[in-house]
Amino acid sequence: MAGHVGQVESAVDLLDRLRADGFDLVVAGDRLRIRPADRVSPELKDELRQRRDELVEMLTYVTLKGGLVAPLAALRLGWELEDRGFAVVADPAVYVRVEPTVRLTAEDRCRIHRWRVHLAALAEYEPGVPA
Repeated sequence: MAGHVGQVESAVDLLDRLRADGFDLVVAGDRLRIRPADRVSPELKDELRQRRDELVEMLTYVTLKGGLVAPLAALRLGWELEDRGFAVVADPAVYVRVEPTVRLTAEDRCRIHRWRVHLAALAEYEPGVPA
C-alpha cells in the first residue's frame, strides 16, 4: 500500500485507495478505526496519522435542524466559500453552481466536485423544514 513516490496523496485519494483495497474506515468517538486492522502496514499507519484530521472530517456527518444529514467537510466548504464571497446555488443541471467562477482555484474546483451533491442539498436547505 505504498503511495506514489514523489507524489503527495490527498485524503480523498487515500480514502478511495483504502476502500478499493478492502479497508473500512470509520470514526468512533474521537478515534479513527480501520478494519481489517491486521492488514495495516507500518507505512499505512503513518499515512493515517498524517491525514487523521482530514479523514475524520470527511467521515463525520452532522444532522442539521430539519433532519438534513451532511458531511462536516461539505459544511465547512460551504461556509468557507460563503466567507470568501462566493454564492453556492443548487442547479439541477450540474448539482451545484458556485459563482463567480473566475475566482475559483483548481483546489476549490476539486473540493466542490467532491462534495457537489451535498453542497447542492445545503444550498436548497431551509432550517426548520424537514428534509
